[in-house]
Amino acid sequence: MNKNKKTSRIIGTIISVVLTAIILIVLVFVFYSRITGRVPKFFGYSCLYIVSGSMEDTIETGSVIFVKEINPNELKVNDIISFYSSDPSIKGKPNTHRIVEITDQGYKTIGDANYGQVDKYPVSESDVIGVYKGTSKQLSFFVGLLRKPVVLMLIIVIPTVIFFIYELRNLIKRLKGAK
Repeated sequence: MNKNKKTSRIIGTIISVVLTAIILIVLVFVFYSRITGRVPKFFGYSCLYIVSGSMEDTIETGSVIFVKEINPNELKVNDIISFYSSDPSIKGKPNTHRIVEITDQGYKTIGDANYGQVDKYPVSESDVIGVYKGTSKQLSFFVGLLRKPVVLMLIIVIPTVIFFIYELRNLIKRLKGAK
């Protein structure tokens, strides 16, 4: 029985350490993004959440997309790219549109749902985040849930309370053992 308690304690510690590490990594990426205004990259890939319907039906609103860093010289007409916008209404924010023309001034882009209206502001090579590689339906669903304040609170509060109770129980046991 003592061996089972020891095994349970080790497993609990491992789970706590892994969860803490994951939370810290996510927080670092979020703070990096907030401080620099840039999208974080992990092994050359970025995840972006699509908030508008400008790329519907190709990419649905609420989708989480994966974007791969690419040498801008490799981009071609019809590639879907994510970039930091020069449009004053969303200046510096990530945007995802399709390349329709490559000029000396940069890439001319258009949202698939924008019915032939090419974006006014060309995308410079330095503003390219990467090329669209795909969408994750599962991640899109999960992120969609996290954007709801009630769900976010439940996801944060419940594990925090469980972790607090677990650690409080361990502390009480240690204090009783020290007497």
